[in-house]
Amino acid sequence: MKYFAGALVPWLIFVLSVSVPIHAQLQTVSTIAEIEHYSLHLSINDERHSFSAEAQMVVRLMKDSLATIHFSFNKILDFNSARDSAGTEFSRKITTLEDGTNDVAVSIPDTLHRGDSLYVRLLYDAEIDSPLTASAFITDGNILLPSDRGALWWPILSPEMNLSPQPSEIALTVTLPDSYAAVSSGKCDTLHSPGGTVEWRFHHTHTMSPTNAFLLCASKEFIEKSFVSADSSIQLSLYFAPMQFNSELAGYLVHQLGMAAEFLSALTFRPSELSHLRFAVIGDEVSAGNIDEHTSNDGAFILQNSPSFTVLDSSVLQLSADNLWVHDLSHLFSIASVDSTYWFNEGWASYLSARFFLEKADTTETQRQHERLRLMAGALDFYPTYPLSAGRRWQKNETAVFSRKGAYVFLMLEYLVGRDLFDGIIRTMYARYRTTPITIPEFQKLCEDAYGTPLDWFFNEWVYRAGFPEFVFSSDTAPTARGSYSVKMHILQRGDVYIMPADVVITAAARTVTRRTFLQKQDQIFEFVVSEKPLSVELDPDYKILRWLPRLRLVAHARTSESYRVFDHDLVNSEKEALLTLQLDPNNLTGSNPLALFSLGKIAVLRNDLVKAESYFRQASTLESAEPTGYIPSLSLVRLGNVLEMEERREESLQLYQQALNAAERIPAKAAITITEARKYLDGKFISSEEFWYGKY
Repeated sequence: MKYFAGALVPWLIFVLSVSVPIHAQLQTVSTIAEIEHYSLHLSINDERHSFSAEAQMVVRLMKDSLATIHFSFNKILDFNSARDSAGTEFSRKITTLEDGTNDVAVSIPDTLHRGDSLYVRLLYDAEIDSPLTASAFITDGNILLPSDRGALWWPILSPEMNLSPQPSEIALTVTLPDSYAAVSSGKCDTLHSPGGTVEWRFHHTHTMSPTNAFLLCASKEFIEKSFVSADSSIQLSLYFAPMQFNSELAGYLVHQLGMAAEFLSALTFRPSELSHLRFAVIGDEVSAGNIDEHTSNDGAFILQNSPSFTVLDSSVLQLSADNLWVHDLSHLFSIASVDSTYWFNEGWASYLSARFFLEKADTTETQRQHERLRLMAGALDFYPTYPLSAGRRWQKNETAVFSRKGAYVFLMLEYLVGRDLFDGIIRTMYARYRTTPITIPEFQKLCEDAYGTPLDWFFNEWVYRAGFPEFVFSSDTAPTARGSYSVKMHILQRGDVYIMPADVVITAAARTVTRRTFLQKQDQIFEFVVSEKPLSVELDPDYKILRWLPRLRLVAHARTSESYRVFDHDLVNSEKEALLTLQLDPNNLTGSNPLALFSLGKIAVLRNDLVKAESYFRQASTLESAEPTGYIPSLSLVRLGNVLEMEERREESLQLYQQALNAAERIPAKAAITITEARKYLDGKFISSEEFWYGKY
């Protein structure tokens, strides 16, 4: 990262203003100070990829005396000075903390006492160069300044100051040339001036953290597509660059987001407090590999551009696991919880998103099955936490599994009690816990009150237990004396026993019959009589029950090979897991072999065996890969080209890069990473490094 101390650029100025009312009755004994006013004047030079800033704060003291006030600065910011309203400079001391942030201790000439206010101007600057900065960039025509704590671009009072409750009114005013369009969180008004600038005014009228308020992106290339609900209660806009985002795809996306917002509002009886929701897609292929995949805050959702968005490919809109827009939108309708993991917080948002795709989105029955299967795979997939072979009972794995299965547990509760009854539970929960965070036991009590019987058995097994069931199912059909058919089903639970109703679907030529069974023992036999000879008998074909499937076990082994290599640099165990995958599925029936072969190829390079690496990558490129690793065959062609370049075979590698690009462009939503990588090495020579080959891709 480069730093500089530049002058203010008058033609591109950002002004942030924070007004914080004083509520003395809310103060606690530990509160040292509260912000009365916060404004930030930010000047951006997009040619230099930099900004200079002046933060102005009025801080009121809530303790008896104070001689020093502390501010936290991100390490990317170059602090210049602290001054009072007359321009006189305060003495200050800068200390770099263990977390990489800088603590600026400003010495106050006259000691403050309780009730006194201090006005401070903090001057700083920074260079935000997209190839070097992970989560923010300023380029010619495109700006992204995110709001997560890892990339704060404004100073905050240090945690040791024990700030008072969050501000109840925050405003962001952005002055830009009229060639720019800006997107941020909060309600927006604009004011055009004769000088060719536009003043963008974003403000919040409800209590929230500044961290959630100050999210900003701007572009000279943005155009807007909008959705307005029939009753005008929901307004939604998508901002995108038409050269980087297919306009027809944008139209479909805006319509889908509008449908989702209406559906979630009706389901939760919680209309969004925001009058205008904004989605923006920003960046280019240079920045796309460096910025975070997406970031969102109160009413604003910012995603990075992808090569997959340049074509009309509806597959990116069909599953919640692939659709970050709808998932982020669902967070606006989430319920607050005190869950220390994200079992409830993230799980509930994922459930709302999945519910939309399963019920209201324009998807087929097969796509709905894929939706549940992808959710199931996400709950069972330990990656990127800890290797499967380290033990399914390993505490870290159990914590990871508990955190990731929330969405599926909510879907199973809906299946158990019935959709109508579960919708009543949702309405009760939102009415009762609109302002108070809910706990898992309180949620269980809501479900029990509605269902009429205790649900300890469900929560103990499906919420708090870290494992998952695995069913072995077989059936036998025989004619009866009365001309009907007896269907006898044998269901065996491997490992621990789980209790859960399960549907058996019996399909005949003329009709399909569904029968409900109740699984509660290690080994059970059920028998049903049907009028027609069955063509097929299936246990839970719609994946209503979270469980191990053979294909998911194999994918987990392949993922574990990847995990050992990426996180532990443990090539021995990584190789064992990959070879085990190939041994258990020699014909690639589960589609997990390409990922195992890809991992073996990377291991071979790290062991300087380029002949083996070439063989593994060639094999991986010829096989069909299961979701969500559909990019592996085409990416294997790119890595094969990288290996050939290491052998000074650049001309052959160029052919492979082009072959990979052609294959990836046929499935852009699945293989965006391949498109980016292939184009990179078509334009420039590959440079090998050990860190590269240990990496995921």
